Parts: sequence; structure tokens; C-alpha cells
Amino acid sequence: MPLFNHYLLFHSVAEIFSIIVAYSIFVVAWNSKKWMANDYLLFLGIASLFIGVLDLVHTLAFKGMGVFINHDEVNRAASIWIAARYLESISLLIAPLFFKKKLHIKPVILIYSLIVFVVLGAIIFWGIFPTCFVDGKGLTSFKKISEYVISLILLTALFMLRKNRKEFNPKVFKLLNYAIIVTIFTELMFTFYSLPYDIFNFAGHILKIASFFLMYRAIVVTGIKRPFDIIFRQLKHNEDELRHLNRQLEIRVDQEVTVSHQKEQLLIHQSKMAAMGEMIGAIAHQWRQPLNAISVMIMDVKDAYVFGEINEDYINTITQNIDNQIQFMSNTINDFRKFLQPSKEKVPFNVSHAIKDVLLLFAFMMNKNYIEIKLECKESGVKKILFRQDCIDICQCEEGFIVYGYPNEFKHVIFNLINNARDAIITGRVRGVSSKETKGDISIVLYSINSSVRIEIADNGGGIPQEIMERVFDPYFTTKEEAQGTGIGLYISKVIIENNMSGHLSCENSDTGAIFKIDLKYMAKPVHTLDTSEKK
Repeated sequence: MPLFNHYLLFHSVAEIFSIIVAYSIFVVAWNSKKWMANDYLLFLGIASLFIGVLDLVHTLAFKGMGVFINHDEVNRAASIWIAARYLESISLLIAPLFFKKKLHIKPVILIYSLIVFVVLGAIIFWGIFPTCFVDGKGLTSFKKISEYVISLILLTALFMLRKNRKEFNPKVFKLLNYAIIVTIFTELMFTFYSLPYDIFNFAGHILKIASFFLMYRAIVVTGIKRPFDIIFRQLKHNEDELRHLNRQLEIRVDQEVTVSHQKEQLLIHQSKMAAMGEMIGAIAHQWRQPLNAISVMIMDVKDAYVFGEINEDYINTITQNIDNQIQFMSNTINDFRKFLQPSKEKVPFNVSHAIKDVLLLFAFMMNKNYIEIKLECKESGVKKILFRQDCIDICQCEEGFIVYGYPNEFKHVIFNLINNARDAIITGRVRGVSSKETKGDISIVLYSINSSVRIEIADNGGGIPQEIMERVFDPYFTTKEEAQGTGIGLYISKVIIENNMSGHLSCENSDTGAIFKIDLKYMAKPVHTLDTSEKK
């Protein structure tokens, strides 16, 4: 009897572990569905939720648990096990279909709910599920044949997985392969036991723990610690295709004689695609802190489980904390998506708000490059800081900077000018114009001059050589290496400001670097007007 009690404890722990992993896969998949390039993981997550339900009932129905007390305890637990494994293997087989197809969530949840309801009803209430175990005789032919059929389905699922290996990060692909292979051996092990707590049953549950641990490493750990491996896998996979598209667009534009609005939009989109690498780098920096926080919370859950501290309050608290971190990450992605969406029509917008939206994406990147960036408002000869790295203070004169135009295209201009300033500072350090210890400085100042707002973006990167000053706005002209620049950033910026927003973009050198000036007409009357004599 003591041996049986020990095995009952082992069985409960093994099953609870697999249930926790199944629900964790669902949580990661569900909260990542907005950013997924395909619905493979989301389908697996929904399937895992219902597989976990069957495993939970199987655990409660196991002989000795005392939940279902009658002569048919062993058969009932074995039947629920077979049903859960059929659901798991068929889900793994179907999942690769959603690399290409769109998943309709509500019908899938409804179908899985119906399957679980019918299966549990057939086993527990109606007694019409095929017998899997007979007391005194052992496993039935149906049980053994089912285990072999499930193994065959898993082999087919493994083949489908390998056929779609290009969709996975190599590490994730390897772990998923191992998880399915170990699951196959698990099923084969359950064709040999004659008692619910003999050595083969024990070995089968050891293998089940191993298979779910591999699945945990592949999806849960990778999905939290290295989200780009799953969430942005398709984006990284298409990087070469985007570069090729950029080259094609450059050739097409070079052959055109007349610049039309449609071609301008294509160039703007191309320039944004070229900037995606920088933006992804910014997102990576933005995500580092919440990912570290989530990692710590996951470790805390593990410790809390070990010391028996998990209760409803703890689960609610940890869930809320993780959800807060995920919401922050989601907001970052939304900012990224908004940046890539072109403005379809002219609207009034606040220049300082638009600039700060861009600066928030740059803040972490600038810290990494030892560059200070700030946004200031000059009012009556006094500068008031609107933005310094992560800190934002609303300035009294801010409400006056309303212009009429395309806000996202304007943000793209600011992005290009700041990115060029950053590159100039870094290049200046490499060429010895300044030492590596010299702190970079990018200053953005807003002025009210007569009926216009002026934005000046200055840096201490050494300036633009006088002999090329007149060519900096020419298309495809660049001083950067071929792999680092396309030469269309400043050209597109000038087209947006002057052709699309009726403004003016110019540049000049200061004692320490370059200054780019943007002049735009006010939409509304400014709060304060400066005469040009007030400027330095």
C-alpha cells in the first residue's frame, strides 16, 4: 500500500506538470496572436487548452484518487488517456495547415469544446466508449491498437513538421522534433502495462514529462525569453525579399522621368522598409526590460510551486503583472505598425507630438550609442525642454505648433533626419573627428517664426563637407557604404516637406555639425511669435 501511495503521488505530479505546460502554451499563443505571421502556434495553443482539460480529468479519475469510485476506475482513466492522446496527435497533424490558412478562432474553440464534451460524456456518463482495460486481464486490443494508431499519426505529424521546417527557428524546430519523437515512445510504452502502477506505466509517465518539457522549452520559454524567434520569424524570413524589393523599386524609379504622387508613395514605403532594421533594433531594446521582468516572474512561479505557495491571490497577482508587461510590449508593436502605415489624407496635427512619437522609438537606441537627444521649445528667447530621453514634460507653447499635412509622412522625415544625425556622430567617432568618449548630442528645437513653425535638428557629428552640400538632397546620392544606405532618405524627406506639405527643407553646417531646418505654415495661430532676431 505505501508503494501504491507513492506511485499515486508521482502520477499526480507528472500529470499536473503536463497540464501546467499545456495551459502555458495556450497563454503564450493567445497573448501573441496579434503579432503572429501565421496561426500555427495559436491553433496548438487552443488545442493544448482542451488537451489539458482531458489530462486533468484523467488525473482525477486515476485509481486511488477517490473522485470516481467503482469497479471501473482503471478503465475510465485509461479511456480518458486514449481520448486525450488522440486529440493531441491529431492536433499536431493538423497544425501545419495553418502556416498558410487563416484560423477562425470561435469555430475551432466550439469544435474542441464539443469533442471534449462528447468524449467525457461517452466515458463517464453514458458508458459507450470502447473498453480499454479489464480488471484481472489487463489492456484490451482496442487500447493497444489505439496506441499504435496514435504513434502512426504522430509519425505523420513529424513528417509534416519537417516539411515545414523553414517556418521555424532551428532551435525551436529541433525541440519540437524531439518532443514528438519522445511522445511516440511514450505511447508505445503504454501498450505493455498490466497494472495502473507497474514499471511500464511509470516509464511512460517519465517519457511524458520529458516530451512536455521539450514542448515547454520550444514554445513557452522561447516565446517569453526570445519572442523574435516565434513572433517575428516570418519577418526575418522575408528580410532578403525586402532587400530585393528595394533594389527593384530603385531601378523602376530611376527609369521614370516624371515624378507622380504614386511613385512618391512607393519611395516613401521603400524608405520605411529600409528603416525597419533600425526599428526592430529599437523594439528589441524596448522589450528587454519587460522580458527580463517576465523571466523573473516565471522563475518565481516555479519557486512558489516548489514551496507550495501557489493560491488564487498569487495566480491573480502574477497574471496581472505578466499581462501589464505584455501590454507594454503590445503598445510598442502598435507604435511600430503605425509608423509603417502611410497617411491617406491631410489632417491638422501637432508637430511636437509627432516628433515625440519618433523620439520614443529612438530613446533606447540613443542610450546604447552614448547619444543624448532632446526636444526643446524656444519661447521669448527661453528654451523649455519637451523631451529628454525617456522623460516628457508638456511645454506651455506646445499647443501652438499645429500644421496641416500628412502626420506619418512627417514622422518619417524626422526619423530620416535623426537617423542621419546618429550615423554622422558614430561615423565621426570612427574617423577620428571626435573621440569615442565624446558624448553625442542631437538637439531638436521648435520656433514660432512669423506665420510658420521651424524645426531645427542639429548634431555634433562634424558636419557635411562643403563640396557635397548642394547634392545631399539628390536621389541616390549617399556618402555611406552601399550596404548601409540607399541614398533616398533625404530626397524623400524633401519631396514630403516641399511637394506634399508646401514647406521648405534646407541644411547648413554649424561649428560642431550639421543643422537641418524644416519650415511649415501654421494651421492655427501660434501662442507666441518670435522674430528671427531672437534666434541665435
